Amino acid sequence: MSSNANTESQQNLLNRPRRLHHAAWATRNQEATRQFYEDVVGLPMTACWSEKTPTGREYCHTFFEIGDGGAVVFFSGRTRMKTPSSLNPPAILR
Repeated sequence: MSSNANTESQQNLLNRPRRLHHAAWATRNQEATRQFYEDVVGLPMTACWSEKTPTGREYCHTFFEIGDGGAVVFFSGRTRMKTPSSLNPPAILR
């Protein structure tokens, strides 16, 4: 690898995000999701709350802490949301 290419590669690494606050996915079953991430994977649930939008939709959010201080987040709503099949959670979480 040339010196110029090596410098460019190092610069690309420096420009990448160093930390992710959270990544969120929809879930149909909050309790099954909690059991899997706490009891099987071992991630502690660090926050859980619900909120209502101005249009009246209610959502529940659960946060599971990962090693860098970020979180894996799941949300569910009282009204059924369309989820592309490619984004469906594993069968164990349904």
